[in-house]
Amino acid sequence: MEKRIIKLRNGGNLELDCTPEFYSVVRKSMNISSMRDITDDELRSFVHSTFREAIDKAERELVEKNDQ
Repeated sequence: MEKRIIKLRNGGNLELDCTPEFYSVVRKSMNISSMRDITDDELRSFVHSTFREAIDKAERELVEKNDQ
């Protein structure tokens, strides 16, 4: 496992414990070649979009549940 500390635009840090499996998911999701390293910006973008999608899905499910 590799620990990555990614500097965020607001001055904070995002600390990730990256396994080979995690890198594989990131590569597949973002269409990144196995021939090059994944950049900090790509990891930040992946985490951001994944969390955003999860939150959007949870909010939709709550609205649907409340509409029933």
